[in-house]
Amino acid sequence: MEILVVLGVVLLIAGFAWAGHRARMARRAALAATAASLGMRFRPEDRRWSTGGFFARETVLAPFPLFDRGHSRCSCNHIEGTLRAWEHDLSVTLADYSYKITSGSGKNRNTTTYSTSFLLLRLPFGGRVPGLKVRRENFGDRLAAMAGFEDIDFESAEFSRRFHVSSPDRRFAYNLIDPRMIEFLLDTHPPEFALNEGWLLVTPADGLHRWEPESFSAACEWTRDFLARWPGFVVNDLSAS
Repeated sequence: MEILVVLGVVLLIAGFAWAGHRARMARRAALAATAASLGMRFRPEDRRWSTGGFFARETVLAPFPLFDRGHSRCSCNHIEGTLRAWEHDLSVTLADYSYKITSGSGKNRNTTTYSTSFLLLRLPFGGRVPGLKVRRENFGDRLAAMAGFEDIDFESAEFSRRFHVSSPDRRFAYNLIDPRMIEFLLDTHPPEFALNEGWLLVTPADGLHRWEPESFSAACEWTRDFLARWPGFVVNDLSAS
């Protein structure tokens, strides 16, 4: 009887493993097709991200908190190519990403894996672009505001209510997020996005989860539209700096 129980457990585990493998292969095939439709390269291999700030394959790690969390950082299903903006072909990578956080010790030790997807684009202005982060406002933000920790507010009350905007350079934030940009962001259910040290990072709007394959194309389209709406004087100032 015990042998049958053990055999049943082994078969159940094998079944879950096979189902997981099939799901990974199906996602890989769908993302390969997405890359082809975008005219980009698809590279499915795992890339381990080290603590020292570099991919194991010597690709620079972008300076965002997401990529410094936890351990066992890894990306896969990379879609690589360029997006055109301001008469530049800007290098872009989209991928799935995961990391692990371990808490406790001994018998109480527990490890949780977090997964998401991202679009990472290199801007043509180097480190001259001030840092900026825009995401949907949540309950924690409202509690922080009550305690006196406020984000940057704009003339549009609806925009200020729906989005949390932070930047060390308030003037840049107001210049970039002008009325035309506010209208665009209110109309498009935008992803979360951040600027730092010449990089643009775009991630899912609703927290840590992976995009569906079709959402990778949507992220590229949204990013093109977002860059197209940067005010001309902002682009000119950054280009001339």
